[in-house]
Amino acid sequence: MRVQGRVAALAAEGRGLFQEALLGQDITVRFGAVEGLQIWGRPEAVTDIGQVARMDLSAPLRVYAAALMLRLGDPAGRDIL
Repeated sequence: MRVQGRVAALAAEGRGLFQEALLGQDITVRFGAVEGLQIWGRPEAVTDIGQVARMDLSAPLRVYAAALMLRLGDPAGRDIL
């Protein structure tokens, strides 16, 4: 399944599935969850993306999440960057 298909599937399931995926060991799964949260577009998505930006073990994923925070209107992403 392509990444877009996986993201669409995650978006259909809602926040709980995203949160579970964010705890995964596989960076690809966590990245997909962050991407899915952005597409999902709910206000609570910014909170979850912010947690990734502050605490994920992967520096590239933290940077990506912080940039998404800015795109989604949360200026705290700038401080993280």
